[in-house]
Parts: sequence; structure tokens; C-alpha cells
Amino acid sequence: MCGRSFFRMCRWCICVIGLVHSVAGAVVIADYNAEVRKSDGRVDVPTLVRRLQELHVTAYFYLIWHSQTDWDDLALFLPAAQTAGIDVWVYLVPPSESPPYTTIYSEPFRLDYVRWAEEIAKLSLLFPNLKAFVIDDFFANSAFFTPSYVQTMRLRAQTINPGLTFWPLMYYREIDRSFVDAYRTVIDGVVAAYPKDETTVAQAWQ
Repeated sequence: MCGRSFFRMCRWCICVIGLVHSVAGAVVIADYNAEVRKSDGRVDVPTLVRRLQELHVTAYFYLIWHSQTDWDDLALFLPAAQTAGIDVWVYLVPPSESPPYTTIYSEPFRLDYVRWAEEIAKLSLLFPNLKAFVIDDFFANSAFFTPSYVQTMRLRAQTINPGLTFWPLMYYREIDRSFVDAYRTVIDGVVAAYPKDETTVAQAWQ
């Protein structure tokens, strides 16, 4: 059963809560999104890495959503981040943040999250600093991301790289025992947005 002993937090506007795995003593300073870009819209890898180093970031959540070249640029960013000692988590948007609700998908695999899991896992074999992937607004899209679908997606990734983990983005009010009971065996934890304070975390399972 999941309990408080499974919790490990890293603070940067959100926290990361491990439901299944935890790394004792790990401290994560993370940044998300807002990739520095060149005039042609491509990610400016050297500048982005330098800015992250200036912030003493140890993990970067790389959002694939702004440009059709984001996936290609990830392959360029990963080796530079690895040299700088920065872990990378790939961050995808769900159906509710894709057409017809918005004007752009996470490209190139769009709403095929099983394929995303496969391709991210393949890339993680080349670059071991690619540690995990995240899907935004997971709970609001739970009709799509059923436990069965997530199990298939995660299994596809872990068949290729057992060390690659999956963490859905959840707002803190959405995390309760029913969610844990339904998903605890098919996810590795959650990226939990905006708990008010440590007391809120401590009271989560009371």
C-alpha cells in the first residue's frame, strides 16, 4: 500500500511524488518549458544549457509542444545536457491541449502515446540522462488514459528500457486513495502541482 514513506518531493512550483519508487536522499532542482529559441524557432541548445547551469538545475522538463521541430531538437539537447550533468524528462500534452481544443499537437506522434513511449524509450538508450516522461493534465483526460491504456503505454517503454519511468501531471486536489488504487501499478509516481505547504502533503492520506 502506498503511504508517506513513498513520498519524495522536489520544489520548483510543483513537486514530484513517488508512489512506487523513491530515491533516498535525492535532491532535484528542476526547470520546465520556456526553451530558449533562435530566430528560426529552433531550440538554442548551447544557450539553454548555459542558462540551466547558471540556475544550478539538475533536471529539465522538456516540453514538446511549441514547434514541429521540438522532437528533433530534443535529440540535440540531450547530449549537451548529459555533458552538463542535467537529467531530462520529456513533457507531452494530452488530448485536451491538442486540436481541436488548441492549434498544435505534441509532434510528431500526436495522440499516439504508446508510440511516444516507445520512441522516448529508444532515445533513452542512447542518452541515459533521459530519465522519464510526463503527460500534462492527466486526471482531466483520464477517460482517455485509462489504467489499461497506461499499462500498455508504460509496458511498451519498459520493454525497451526498464529504467524509464512515467509520471502523470496531477493537481494536488486530484490525488486521493481512489486514484492511487486505480493507477498505482501502472505509473511510477506523479508530478503534483501546487500543494500549499508541507502540512498539505503530510495530510494527504488522512
